[in-house]
Amino acid sequence: MDPVYKYQDITVLIQGPIGEHSRALKQDQIENYSKYGPVVVSSWTGFNANISLIDSCNVKYVMSHLPHRTRAHCLQDSTFYWAICSMYYGLKNIETKYVVKTRSDECFSELEPFIEPFLLDDKKMVCGNIFVQKFDKQQFHIGDHVFVAKTKTLFEAVS
Repeated sequence: MDPVYKYQDITVLIQGPIGEHSRALKQDQIENYSKYGPVVVSSWTGFNANISLIDSCNVKYVMSHLPHRTRAHCLQDSTFYWAICSMYYGLKNIETKYVVKTRSDECFSELEPFIEPFLLDDKKMVCGNIFVQKFDKQQFHIGDHVFVAKTKTLFEAVS
């Protein structure tokens, strides 16, 4: 029997390292995210993961090699390139029209505040605000902690 989700066209993508700080991969949080739709966890192989992965039919793990940070146009001390790579490999494994992307090192109890406004106009992206006050020069700077978008659009953005 197929699971029943609150949203039939949404997958939750959890991207980032797996380890003791992976709050989003704990049993209760995986169960919470699973109520919205299937869950894809995209991370890397080759490091010590001190966490038990949840064995569930609606959770898919995508493990890729940790990419080298020595790329042109990337800050050498930044993990941003790793985040983009784990998003890319995760998005390749999503079959729904929409995706809620979040990170492995944090969790959100409710995703409706992102999903509901997005579903009113799916030509836009809804994300968490990274600023505590308005900065006009940064009006198009998205927060990478949690956002919802069309899967195809996001995949094209990171490809």
